[in-house]
Formats: sequence, C-alpha cells, structure tokens
Amino acid sequence: MGGVRTKLWNTYAGAFLGVAEAKPLIYGTNLGAILLRAFLASGLRGSSIRIVRMEDLFCVFGGVLMVGLLFAEKAGIPLVRALAEKMDEGAPIQLVMVFLLSNLIPAKVLTPMLRSVTVY
Repeated sequence: MGGVRTKLWNTYAGAFLGVAEAKPLIYGTNLGAILLRAFLASGLRGSSIRIVRMEDLFCVFGGVLMVGLLFAEKAGIPLVRALAEKMDEGAPIQLVMVFLLSNLIPAKVLTPMLRSVTVY
C-alpha cells in the first residue's frame, strides 16, 4: 500500500509542484503515518507494539533530520535536491528519489544504534 501511495503522491506532486515545493510534503508523509499506525496498532501488545513504536521513532527522527537537511539546503549546501535533480526523467522520478533518500538517510544514521535497541 505504501508503494502505491508513494507512486500516486509523487505523480500528483510532480504534476502540480516543483521538486523544491514538494520536498517538505514528502518529508511529512512519514510523520502523518504515525497517527494511522497508532490507530491500526491499538490492539497490539508486547513486542509487536514495540516494533510499531520503533517505526514511529524512526519517522519522527527521519522527519527532524530531513527538515534539518532542508534548512541546510536553503543555506546553500547542496544535498538531497542536488542529487534528485541529477535524475533526468523529470519531476516524478526526482520526487521518488527524494522519498527514497528521506527513508535511506535516517536508516543509515540509525543503523549503528540498532545494536543497543535489539539488546533491550
């Protein structure tokens, strides 16, 4: 479902917004999913709810990190936008790259911390 949502979102965002305007919206999609996940996970207990909460933490961390990178880009440091603009296939593909990076970058940052989480 997430892949379909992302494809549709990127197609519409690419049609109506530029890459720079759509990036904050893409960064916020993970944060918006927290409420849906909370509703869907309301009956979970034990390790299942811990996995859901870890995903929530990932989304919050990723949102904060990506907004920080967005401000760095506005200050003149080429980051996500510069890499996305290297894709020549147009705005929808560039927005797919933005979405991919908005999940890949936080995952790379959090991966070294997973050892302490799994021990708990």
